[in-house]
Amino acid sequence: PIQDDCDDYASLSHLNEPALLHLAALRYARRHIYTRAGPVLVAFNPFSPMHDLYSQRTLAAYQRAAALDQQPRTQASGAATAPGGALPAHVYEVAGTAYKS
Repeated sequence: PIQDDCDDYASLSHLNEPALLHLAALRYARRHIYTRAGPVLVAFNPFSPMHDLYSQRTLAAYQRAAALDQQPRTQASGAATAPGGALPAHVYEVAGTAYKS
């Protein structure tokens, strides 16, 4: 379905337990351990190393986005986008938002 690429539970058209579990399982299988739920970040333990997840390159991307004040946007498809390129849900995004507020 079109919402299989969704990275925010709040943008699901059918917000029910089967839809939440389906999206969680799909994102976990794709090793996307962070998912938004509106302003809340949902994180799953991958039980394996995620070498690039906290790299300096990843940190720099979120710092650039914060400096340009790029907040994630949601398309009709449910996929999050940001001006200049999409940044997936990440703890760096939440940290940056908390720091700025």
